[in-house]
Amino acid sequence: MFSASQIAIKIIITILFLCPLILFLKNIVKSKKWIFKIPYFRNALKAIIYVGYSLIFMALMGKVWTSLIDIKRLANVREYVVREVDKESSWLPIRQNDAIYQNSKIVGRVSGVKDDLVKGKMYFEEIYQSNLLQRNQVFEFMEHKLIFENAESITDMDASRPNDGRIIAKVRCKIIKE
Repeated sequence: MFSASQIAIKIIITILFLCPLILFLKNIVKSKKWIFKIPYFRNALKAIIYVGYSLIFMALMGKVWTSLIDIKRLANVREYVVREVDKESSWLPIRQNDAIYQNSKIVGRVSGVKDDLVKGKMYFEEIYQSNLLQRNQVFEFMEHKLIFENAESITDMDASRPNDGRIIAKVRCKIIKE
């Protein structure tokens, strides 16, 4: 059926969700005034909230006690937080650190980045997957707008790296000031 660790986790979850319900029942026992007649709207609203919570509690406990809980994933809080943050921030237009863009679209990937901000130049060891890159137009890398100046070599297709598309090696670009 369930292992000892599964049962322990199920008991902990039950206790965590049962505590507010016990506190509510304790309040009812203390103040018997509004058990039989509800004098204020606030008390009616309280009762509705706690009845709703009780129903949710029962449904949750039914799920907890009939399911096999993945204890390793439950203990991995970092994975849960990262997943939830990614879900909530998925609407943000986040740029990738190794990508170059033209017209808000990825047109290439870079490696071996060096910048010389004093001279207004940026150097790339390599720009690959660059079939869509228009070298005579401005492109963007991180927060910089660049224009292609020259390259040591341009290879349309390297047989040893077929997934990298056009590869531009030893690239020098000029940083455009706005």
